[in-house]
Amino acid sequence: MVATGRRAALDELGLEHVDLRPTDGWLAHDSTMRTAHHDIFVAGDATGRFQILHLANQEGTVAGHNAAGGEPSKRMDYRLKMNVIFTDPPYASVGMTSRELEADVAQGRHVVASSVRLPQTGRAITMGAEHGLWKLFADGKTGEVLGSAIVGPRADDLIHLISTLMYYRAAVSDISQMPWYHPTLAEVMLNLERELADLMPGLEKAPPPPA
Repeated sequence: MVATGRRAALDELGLEHVDLRPTDGWLAHDSTMRTAHHDIFVAGDATGRFQILHLANQEGTVAGHNAAGGEPSKRMDYRLKMNVIFTDPPYASVGMTSRELEADVAQGRHVVASSVRLPQTGRAITMGAEHGLWKLFADGKTGEVLGSAIVGPRADDLIHLISTLMYYRAAVSDISQMPWYHPTLAEVMLNLERELADLMPGLEKAPPPPA
């Protein structure tokens, strides 16, 4: 479905009668999901953007709230755009991609990254995992988590850990303040935090992993 693309069902809606003209099958809109017509809002495939269910649901919530005159108005936040490919092992990502981060670095932003091979971590070893890599990206000045990419066992579930941190605009240092059960795949977050702490002087390091 992703490879072939999807087209919003905008035909025969009479959009021309309210002077709305789709561009390449989608309707232009602002961050409140409002189109060029003051009383018409859009969400999902009709936005022509990510066409992923969890974002369509979020867009629908924003659009519905604003269309109903909710106060204060809501705005769409695309920082948490997740992507999952259900391969074996699965792949998952959230937030800024490597390409987007490279563009920011080219404009002078300080970005740091860490990575851990999952087969070298406790729980993955007990699972017999032979493949897997987890990357984490953060702002080098503030420590704010900017994104992550995982290929490995349960990547589709693990990516929600990063999404939650990003929702609250957490910094890398917040990871070390949380308890992590051992041995789990989730506690690999501590490995990622330790590596980033080495790249950001003054950032509190996570304690060493249990022996």
